Amino acid sequence: MSAINVNSITGRTGGHGPVLTGVTTISGDLHVGSGISVTGISTLSNTVVGGATTELVVNGDARVTGVLTANNFTANDLTYPTSDGTAGQVLSTNGAGVLSFVNAITDVDQWRLRADVSTNGVLTNFERSAEGTATYIGAGMTHASGVWTFPQTGKWLIFVNAIMVIDDADSVLVYTEASTDGGSGFNVAATASDGQVTGSGSARNGSGCSFYFMDITNTSTHKVRINAQSLGAGSLVAGSVTSSETAALFIRLGDT
Repeated sequence: MSAINVNSITGRTGGHGPVLTGVTTISGDLHVGSGISVTGISTLSNTVVGGATTELVVNGDARVTGVLTANNFTANDLTYPTSDGTAGQVLSTNGAGVLSFVNAITDVDQWRLRADVSTNGVLTNFERSAEGTATYIGAGMTHASGVWTFPQTGKWLIFVNAIMVIDDADSVLVYTEASTDGGSGFNVAATASDGQVTGSGSARNGSGCSFYFMDITNTSTHKVRINAQSLGAGSLVAGSVTSSETAALFIRLGDT
């Protein structure tokens, strides 16, 4: 079998570009008039139309039949990853045309109240859920003196489920409160509640849940806490170290 070695291939002016078939190696310049058709396996090193010595520039159509392998690939000003991600990851952009593989959900964390609380005030006795199958994703939330700090900025869904014992003619309110000034001031963002009418004569079990979708633009200033109010004598917010009764779930769903 013969071989043709050339330093340069130039398509004729106004005509079609070269047709490469089989295994083709070009180490010089490939000048394309209006199109290049590649069938099989081709290796293009140095280059090409455009003047630079590290890129392939085609002024016209490029048709590739077979396998095209590129160590670095940019199309329509989008730069694609140079290696594969892991199972379940998705492509993400940095807003400047650079794509990368990221986890679809980067942070999930769950906490539970450790013991019953029968007085009004901010709930402080929390722990990360510790059942044998419990887990979390990411760095996890940080909790101190009733206040949660987020591990990274983003748009977070905060779900609070409250289990209560409600005495005769009482109601219980469990607030999710948000701060944007580092925790100096908090405002009610969502409420979980339950109650019963006067004259029922006995306590009963109850429950309530709340949702709040919060934009955490700064982890130093944006905080949350859970505050129990309207607790009368005989009423309580239930907690346990063996299962999640009153609990909070934090899910990061996207960038800020």
